[in-house]
Amino acid sequence: MTDLSGERIDRYQILEKIGEGGMATVYKAHDTRLERDVALKLIRRSAFPPEMLDNILARFEREAKSLARLSHPNIVTVHDYGEHDGAPYLVLEYCPGGDLRQRLHGKPLDWREALPLILPIARALKAAHGAGVIHRDVKPSNIMFTKDGEPKLSDFGIAKILETNEAATLTGTGVGIGTPGYMAPEQWTGETSPKSDQYGLGVVLYELLTGRKPYEADTPAGVLIKQTSQPLPLPRQHNPEIPEAVEAELVKSLSRDPAGRFADMGAFIKAFEELLTPVAATVVSTGHLKTEFTESTSGDSSELATKAVLPANKRPIGKITLIGAAILAVLAGMFWVGTQLSKGFPAVVDPTEIPSHTASATLSRKPSQTPTRTPSPTQTYTPTVTATPLPVEITDEKGVKMHLVPAGMFGMGSSHDQEPADVKPMHMVTLHNYYMDVYEVTNAQYKVCLDAGACTPISKKDDPKARRYYDPKFGNLPIVWVDWIQTKAFCEWRGARLPTEAEWEKAARGTDGRSYPWGEGLDLSFANSNGSDVTEVGKFEKDKSPYGMYDMAGNVFEWVNDWYDPTYYQYSPSEDPQGPSSGDSRVLRGGSWYFVRGIDGRTTFRGSQPPEFIAPNIGFRCARDVAP
Repeated sequence: MTDLSGERIDRYQILEKIGEGGMATVYKAHDTRLERDVALKLIRRSAFPPEMLDNILARFEREAKSLARLSHPNIVTVHDYGEHDGAPYLVLEYCPGGDLRQRLHGKPLDWREALPLILPIARALKAAHGAGVIHRDVKPSNIMFTKDGEPKLSDFGIAKILETNEAATLTGTGVGIGTPGYMAPEQWTGETSPKSDQYGLGVVLYELLTGRKPYEADTPAGVLIKQTSQPLPLPRQHNPEIPEAVEAELVKSLSRDPAGRFADMGAFIKAFEELLTPVAATVVSTGHLKTEFTESTSGDSSELATKAVLPANKRPIGKITLIGAAILAVLAGMFWVGTQLSKGFPAVVDPTEIPSHTASATLSRKPSQTPTRTPSPTQTYTPTVTATPLPVEITDEKGVKMHLVPAGMFGMGSSHDQEPADVKPMHMVTLHNYYMDVYEVTNAQYKVCLDAGACTPISKKDDPKARRYYDPKFGNLPIVWVDWIQTKAFCEWRGARLPTEAEWEKAARGTDGRSYPWGEGLDLSFANSNGSDVTEVGKFEKDKSPYGMYDMAGNVFEWVNDWYDPTYYQYSPSEDPQGPSSGDSRVLRGGSWYFVRGIDGRTTFRGSQPPEFIAPNIGFRCARDVAP
């Protein structure tokens, strides 16, 4: 194909050729109308028979429109499509970080580095499968990287667009049904399903861990013969450093029979997330015991010395130590996110949904006021091991219901281009066990503290609704018009504390990277966003987080303990971050009745106000540590 660099296709000025394969040529181009760089993928005319041109173009238009509706932080966005000299093209999001194929050097990658690359792609596939789209050609060259290093899956549906009867035979080139070496056995006969994508991603992971694909041959037919006649070469044969538990899950994803693979991408994700997550232990012991997860001096949380015994199906990765008498420790699985991520990571924010700031409800960001940075030193994670599992729900000494947020790792923040800068980058955070209030603190609860002399009255005397804050009839409404100092005093009176920003976000989004407490997609009916007033706590069943906390997207914004720094995520510690050491404003989280329009109701949203600020749409809830 002739190099089109310097030429113009419609409104796209071709800048340079950045990739070329048997199916298409990819150019970096500039969209002169929207003034942004894009990737223009021009399909080769030779990729399909001339007599199929009309059918291919019609199918291309139909599939391109379908792909443009896929919205996920780990899926390359389709911006536009068209035709140039009889050849179809797609206009895609430009990913300047290159692709995964360029990062493969034939050498094995440590499994703790490989899985965080694969899991965001698995979440992208889960989202696509949920939308009825099968990729059909998962391979390293279709895994792109943004400038921030976030992996994204490209070329959804291209194989289906170009599929012809000729391509679906062993004598064909393989174009249209996948790429030999990454194709599931059933794809050779045209029986493609979501489990075919699972197989392809398994091959990519196999290649990352071993430096080679499981089946390699000079021709497509040779690959198929090996797939159907030879057993899968076990990954540990090529890299003995791969833990047996990792190998077992990988082999499952590469089962020759689709029925032997994971039920779906959700099960695939869960299995590999559990392998990455340091887990708490339930110990049968006659004495006091602690299980220690100690970080290396470099702060690499992946290097853990685990003084405990892993279950038989999760072989130990760290050291096994006997402390005193014989110890039986069973590590129970916790959940990790991720990653982008949908359903991975937060979906695209519509700029029209971002509210204008108003006096009573605006949470100022004050980007120019950056507190002194005091990064935390390397920490030691030493969770206490108890004789019995922790209860999911407790009622504290003041009669307040709290739910457990179990220890483990989750993805905090977002790396999506359209998210505010202060929630970037997405980073992994490990938290201890803690409890958090199921509901926002109510008028009735605050009045008990007030009557005990431990709290101070609200200072908004001119509020026409002020009488209800002390009227039992309105006791189940969330308390508002309280500043950060008052909320801190209330929580301490209860023997609790304000949650950290990281604790609040994990409680709101769980470990699957959801954009809202209920999952993906903004639906104003799910939360109190009536624009008029607060409602009783717990009224909106759909505005409930994965751990059972209500009203984390609506009703009232909530004070948390941290000082606000718009750049904090760039240097915050990976374990139990406590926020900057000083600042001018405290962080506020969640949406409110005043507005839940897109960004402010999202689990990643960060607002801020001075500690003495009060408003009719700001309240709080408390958290507490697990008792030793």
